[in-house]
Amino acid sequence: MNKNIGVLWLIILIDLIGFGLTTPSFPLVLKQMNADPFWLTFAGPGVYSLFQLVFTPIWGRLSDAYGRRPILMLSMLGAFISYLMMAQADSVGMLIATRALGGIMSGNIGAAFAYVADVSEPKNRAKSIGILSSAFGLGFMLGPLIGGPLGTMGGLEISLRWPGYVAAALSALAFLGTVFLLRESLEPANRKPLGAKADKSTGSPLAILRSRPALVSIVSTTLLLGIAAAMMQSVYPIWAADTHGHDSKWVGIAFAVLASMAVVAQAGLVGLLAKRVGERSVAILGVLAFSLGLAIISFVHQPLALWPGLVMLGLGLGLSNPAFTSLASFQASPQERGAVMGVVQSGSSLGRVLGPALSGPIYVGLSHAGPFVLATLLCLPALWLILKVPEPTQGARSAH
Repeated sequence: MNKNIGVLWLIILIDLIGFGLTTPSFPLVLKQMNADPFWLTFAGPGVYSLFQLVFTPIWGRLSDAYGRRPILMLSMLGAFISYLMMAQADSVGMLIATRALGGIMSGNIGAAFAYVADVSEPKNRAKSIGILSSAFGLGFMLGPLIGGPLGTMGGLEISLRWPGYVAAALSALAFLGTVFLLRESLEPANRKPLGAKADKSTGSPLAILRSRPALVSIVSTTLLLGIAAAMMQSVYPIWAADTHGHDSKWVGIAFAVLASMAVVAQAGLVGLLAKRVGERSVAILGVLAFSLGLAIISFVHQPLALWPGLVMLGLGLGLSNPAFTSLASFQASPQERGAVMGVVQSGSSLGRVLGPALSGPIYVGLSHAGPFVLATLLCLPALWLILKVPEPTQGARSAH
């Protein structure tokens, strides 16, 4: 593995463990505060993703102009501040504010994937992106596993105090790692100054999409899958508590199972399968596995069915997301890769806004199984869209 990717992998892992620490407890704390059904699922992932949606393309464009490293540092500094605020928040409004700040400063995701694309050979790009994605998956596995018990420390009520403080410490550690260990990946000659005149294929996110029909399909697929995943993830802690009596510890274990399967797919399967069958086929397999996992949870009501359902969900997300990112990277030159990655991340972010906005009202107003059923149905158009994306040609692989 490229040394620079290894350093970035470790930094992102530390950062994402911190992010995952707060996941099991956040909606349960909102429930203790008697938040209304909309905010139960939207205040955490929805608010974060709403601001991430707005600011990710901006961070992507800034990373094309100034390099990936400064954006990573600023993002981790913002996360540090937001987690300190979360640890001390005592109202729904304060918790919403912490997630808003986190979303505004979430430039690390697009910058990290652009970094990997910068330093990877085209033939190994899917494998490298899969390796980096495994840091996200491992962070989301270890974070909830540690954060669940932290949420119950110091009293009978679930709290974000200890998860918030530990997450802040990890963000500070990731910031220091970026400052002292990570070198810049984007050479000055490949940067695109903010005042530079855009050619006809670049510019605003809409201009980028208009010039690349395949990218429209990729972004639309990430949007639909993002909605489905966010509906499931945002409502799962409340559903598991109401249906099976699970507290934050058990929710953390469930998310750890899901994330561990994503790590297996990202680190072990994506690169191997992409070389054999291509990125598009890997994306298709991922969508199919994810939809099967949702269907199991939706329609099989035995408690033991949770675990195979979570396994399939993790494998599906672990296969599909790196494949989408790799496919998108072939739609960009080095000078615009950050902007294109930002557009793709925006599709995913919009999904993570809409999913939590839908899941709470559906769960409370219609059916406890409703969010899972709708998420399953959304996988059908996602599969149709990814079938329209061509596999990158050998010429495209050589050029990018």
